[in-house]
Amino acid sequence: MVLAVSLGAYVSARVAAGGYDIALVGLWLTSILVFCGAWFDGRLIILDRGKIRIWLGIGLLALLPVIVRVSLFDMSRIHGDDVISAWISATTDFSTANFFGGFPLSKVDWMGQFPAVYFVIQRGIVEVLGRNMAAIKWSVQPYVWLVGVGLYLNGKLLGGKSVGIATVVLYAFFWPAIYLETLGLHFVSSTAVFLLFLHRLLLFSRRQTNRNAAAMGMLTGAGLLFYISSYIAVPMAGLMLLKKHNLKLAVAAVIGGWLVAGPFLTYAVRWDNYFVSRAKQVDYLNGTWSKIRDDGKVKKLSELTENYRRVWRAMYIDGIGGHGGYNFGRLGLLSGFNLGLLAVGLVTTGVIFRRDSRWGWVLLAVVMSYLAMVLSIPPPAFHRFSLAFPLLILIAASTFRYLERGKAGQGWIIMAVTVALFAGDNLQKIGPVLAGEGNNRDIEVVQETLNLYPGRDTYIAAFPGFHLEKVWYFMAPEFQKRTVSAAYHWNLQNHMNPDEKYVYILTLPRDYAQQFKAADPKGNIVQFNDQYSLFVN
Repeated sequence: MVLAVSLGAYVSARVAAGGYDIALVGLWLTSILVFCGAWFDGRLIILDRGKIRIWLGIGLLALLPVIVRVSLFDMSRIHGDDVISAWISATTDFSTANFFGGFPLSKVDWMGQFPAVYFVIQRGIVEVLGRNMAAIKWSVQPYVWLVGVGLYLNGKLLGGKSVGIATVVLYAFFWPAIYLETLGLHFVSSTAVFLLFLHRLLLFSRRQTNRNAAAMGMLTGAGLLFYISSYIAVPMAGLMLLKKHNLKLAVAAVIGGWLVAGPFLTYAVRWDNYFVSRAKQVDYLNGTWSKIRDDGKVKKLSELTENYRRVWRAMYIDGIGGHGGYNFGRLGLLSGFNLGLLAVGLVTTGVIFRRDSRWGWVLLAVVMSYLAMVLSIPPPAFHRFSLAFPLLILIAASTFRYLERGKAGQGWIIMAVTVALFAGDNLQKIGPVLAGEGNNRDIEVVQETLNLYPGRDTYIAAFPGFHLEKVWYFMAPEFQKRTVSAAYHWNLQNHMNPDEKYVYILTLPRDYAQQFKAADPKGNIVQFNDQYSLFVN
């Protein structure tokens, strides 16, 4: 313990002083491993054949959500954020960049900054699979698998084997989860870590041991190293420790969390608090993107109340929710069969809660995620509620705990029929949504440029850091063999060279196409769609 704390303190002190070299990452990892080792009692952990079969079965069951998502991959469907994050992972020199600082290194390249852990892991996957669109989608599937594992562990802990199995199977076909997890997005990494945290928190609620406290603390810290949705682990862990009011256990948990997240938090406090960069933008009351940030307190409260109503209606009414390109087909997030199953699960959970209060922690996490959506700028952003997706399914599956008490095989037949109806209903919903977002216009314009104008230098008229440059990177193997750059329209016009064979991809073509024609009368405007035009000679 002393060694672990000493190493962690040294790393944080160096970060605070502004000193950095890659050896600090090794010391940080070493401090975590030493801390973990401090809780072993010296006995060898021997997995007998029974335990091996159990864990193998869990691992195979958790593959079902992955299989469903992979079967629905569409390489022509992207969001843009998935490509940008993969580009950060693929192009950052992590050997020289400060691992504990925010990424991307340039704030121009994305809307916010995040810890390096997700990007480094994604870099490894991209290096193995190659720099292509398929690698971006595959890079989040390990987290989908971890979500499956976490769901089974939590379901079994709260309701038995039937609930654990039903939760994973239902989640595999839950259409909002499919919508996000067939892209290559950051969010699911936080969801996976949070479910592992929740499992340890639930264990700690029943068995207050140093090991459980330390593990809960470490997973709380890990929740800070991915996307902001899992930050709710911090107040949940704090509330649990206050409830148990055991100073020794609290110290073990705090040390565990600090060793995992300490150097990152030290950098944020001392140099640049990138942890709140995204929240500062989307905060409905005071965020930089909020339309009511300058309104008085009374009006802000009124607007917030209205946003709460808006979010609530979006749960079951089509045409309200979806934000920032994550449109979810403009469908109500929970409707039809999903809503009915969740309603039954909520009733069951309410009944169970009287003798098993641990379900309260699941409900608390859902409420906190829901409030995060209410407190962000409208329209309702379902992707900011994605941490709760597996928890909703866990609640919906709680009813299956009673099936084991029926006649032999009868309960499992009921479960199979329910799952079949659920899967059919959800696949019917998600099919048209995925098809409607295929043939992405970014991919189309890049592919058209590659096919019609091979070998030409290409310029993207937009703003520096525009995501189309990143799309190009993953679509064109010859990316490094030709110039592809993004700059403001006026900048490209002023530096145009009529003597070279060029192609310009113009954003806002209705406003700027004729200005490019004036800069080089011999150039031709090729109308592509309402989002892009090409200007070529």
